[in-house]
Amino acid sequence: MTGPIITAFVWDSYARGLAEASKELGVDVRTFTRMSVNDGPEAYDRFVRSAEESDLVLVHLMGADVPEYVLRVLEKLPESAKVLTFGKDPMSFINTTGPKEAALKCCEYLSLNGKDNVRSCLLYLLKTMYGWNVEVPEVERLPMQGILDTEGKRFGSIGEFIAEHPPIPGAPWVGIITSRTSWVNDNCDVEYDLVRRFNSKGINAVLVYSSPRTIPQEDMLGLADSVMKYMFLDGKFLPSAMIKTTVLLYGQASAFGQESEDGFLKTLDVPVFQPVIPSSMTKEAYKDAPGLKRDVSYDITFQEFEGTIEPILIGFSREDSFSEAHRRPITERAEYFVDRVIRRIKLRTTPNSEKKVAFFLNNYPCAGAEANVGEDKDLNVMDSLANILRRMKEEGYTVDAPDTGKGLMECIMEHKALSDFRWTNATEIERCGGVLYHMSPEEYGEWFSGLSDKVKDDVRRIWGEPPGEAMIGEGKILITGVRFGNVLVMVQPKR
Repeated sequence: MTGPIITAFVWDSYARGLAEASKELGVDVRTFTRMSVNDGPEAYDRFVRSAEESDLVLVHLMGADVPEYVLRVLEKLPESAKVLTFGKDPMSFINTTGPKEAALKCCEYLSLNGKDNVRSCLLYLLKTMYGWNVEVPEVERLPMQGILDTEGKRFGSIGEFIAEHPPIPGAPWVGIITSRTSWVNDNCDVEYDLVRRFNSKGINAVLVYSSPRTIPQEDMLGLADSVMKYMFLDGKFLPSAMIKTTVLLYGQASAFGQESEDGFLKTLDVPVFQPVIPSSMTKEAYKDAPGLKRDVSYDITFQEFEGTIEPILIGFSREDSFSEAHRRPITERAEYFVDRVIRRIKLRTTPNSEKKVAFFLNNYPCAGAEANVGEDKDLNVMDSLANILRRMKEEGYTVDAPDTGKGLMECIMEHKALSDFRWTNATEIERCGGVLYHMSPEEYGEWFSGLSDKVKDDVRRIWGEPPGEAMIGEGKILITGVRFGNVLVMVQPKR
């Protein structure tokens, strides 16, 4: 490679575009992200060495301040190395030692995002700072929101989309919304995969991309306003379910006068799913991790505050800590997720009298044995459950249960609808009528075989070979609970 050495500390969404452009142009551009730099001492040392060897260091900021671990590196660079720090906050430029106009132009290119703009930004730097004889395209202003098909083609209205992609007659719709950043960086593989899966199962799907927030003077619509603009046809909201694949929040539909004290999602009155595509944890790290760790707050907690459901992992942004961010689906998890959404859609059209519901009560037999059934700190679980069952009956569910929490508990204890423990063995549970179902080892084996090898090994290590020794009667697994019409009340199995 020829020309300057450039170290770029940028957001994930720009790293791949810079890497591709540098390869095409034959320039040594070394891209780093917050994740790659913070992946241990060796990763940080690679960043330090790269910056020290560079002629130009780019730092694209999310806020105003350069991270302390980056600032330490910038302060030790020789005077010959130029630094451009930039972002949307005016204070983000204060650590720039190179031409201020170059930092401003880089900010313009990258703020509007997109692989072409990232490439043009690099061309601009090569021409203005290093005298390369290259043509520099103007900033490309791609639409801030719109509808996409699975080839990435944009449509300006639901009518345009339907004209080119006629819907399945009479089939329900699913609405999927993602970020503009994903589209302009050719990073919608997960969303395209979901659309294809729904279509293959006879479900219509409309995929919308959105800006982070509504700013009318910049022609930007946030998530809620984008839903209002692109998911209504002839005044009717099309989707029977919504899926959001970005951590951006919906907010309110301010541009369409739909602000509500109840919240935007409640006005839609459809289930809103929030599958998880972690940005921090890699696929490799997840194999041995107990959970998502750093991704929990943005990908799950904040989303549930707004009312979304089903945070099911369906893809990863990286294979490992050295690979560039590019979201890809996990086939079996995406299929599982799509099936759950479809079942939820069908459930909405099922009469309440035909719906079947199971309630699981907390149970920690090792402390208090049977006295702990349904116990939860500072919560009156049994009376709350009785109130729910009573309301369900009023709403048309087929349920005939005791009116009080005490009555529910007495029914559970009378039938010994528990796990075998100390004074209650499997024979006693059978005698008292607490067994709802006898599952054969063959039937259990069909379920068990669908688990990953790691999960199966963990189960065998703790419980032994299926069917195990606990909750067994005549060689079959005993599943306990109490039936009240179409409602089951069950106690959490031993763990």
